[in-house]
Amino acid sequence: YFDISRESEWEFWRSELLTGNPSTRHYALYGIARFYPDVAFQMLPKWIRERRLPLVQRVSAIYALAEIPGPETLAALMRLQQEIGNEADLAPPLAHALDLAQQRAAPSSARAP
Repeated sequence: YFDISRESEWEFWRSELLTGNPSTRHYALYGIARFYPDVAFQMLPKWIRERRLPLVQRVSAIYALAEIPGPETLAALMRLQQEIGNEADLAPPLAHALDLAQQRAAPSSARAP
């Protein structure tokens, strides 16, 4: 979509996250989760826990984490729900992200129509 070469992709997402327009900076979390899931899996839980970050970045980190395929995502979201699920602003997004991740992890025959 952005016509970014594979060689410069990481630098694009990194710079967008760190120095991009503040109103759209949080979208870089989704790009990192999609194209660099190993990095995102290490990074996103830290961002979610960081109370000094703006709420929009923490919530975006929750949903970006839910986009990473694999059973470790469910485990990470469950841990986060236990750790910080009592924060009023994060409880609903955490519950929703966990539900989305569980739906993605369920075999297609077990999904509701």
